[in-house]
Amino acid sequence: MLRDMVGYDSAPDPIVLSTTQATDNSGRTYTVEQSYSHPDRIVVARNEFIRENDVWRLRGFHLNVEMTGSGMGPGSEVQQEPAT
Repeated sequence: MLRDMVGYDSAPDPIVLSTTQATDNSGRTYTVEQSYSHPDRIVVARNEFIRENDVWRLRGFHLNVEMTGSGMGPGSEVQQEPAT
């Protein structure tokens, strides 16, 4: 199911959109959000980790896929022609 969402081609190099560390009553957490630009879609992956004793454990993995058809997502190397 995930391959159908993100495509079968190899993943492009990700762009780190954000990283966040927090400490609250549930413990210490770390979140990293990355964007992958494919020619027809933008995939944003967010991984949430929680610190348990001396080990980081994955608490959540979230995907958001936006079909664009344009190839112009964040970090896309496709250049638009300047207006004349």
